[in-house]
Amino acid sequence: MAYDPPADLLALKEQFLAIEARIAELRQTHPAAVAIVAGEAELSDEQRVEWAAAMDESRRLAEEIHRHGWWAEVDNRHSAWMALQKAAKATQEA
Repeated sequence: MAYDPPADLLALKEQFLAIEARIAELRQTHPAAVAIVAGEAELSDEQRVEWAAAMDESRRLAEEIHRHGWWAEVDNRHSAWMALQKAAKATQEA
C-alpha cells in the first residue's frame, strides 16, 4: 500500500527536520558536553536559552507528529512512517 501523508503532518515533519538541523548546528558551535562536565567549558546564558528553546521545540514537534490522527488510519505504521520521512526529505531537497 502506498502512503500519502497529509499536508499538515508533512509540514510538522519538515519543521522537525529543520529543528534537528538547528540542534546539530548548536552542537557544533556550543562547547562539548564532555568539556562542560569536566569543568573545561561553560555554556553562556544565551547558549543555554538557545539550546533549551531548540530542544523544547523538538519535543513539541515530535509529540504533535506522533499524536496526529493519520496514524490511526494507516494499516502499517512503519511503512507510513518511512513514507513520511521520504516525503519530508524530498521537500527539503527541492
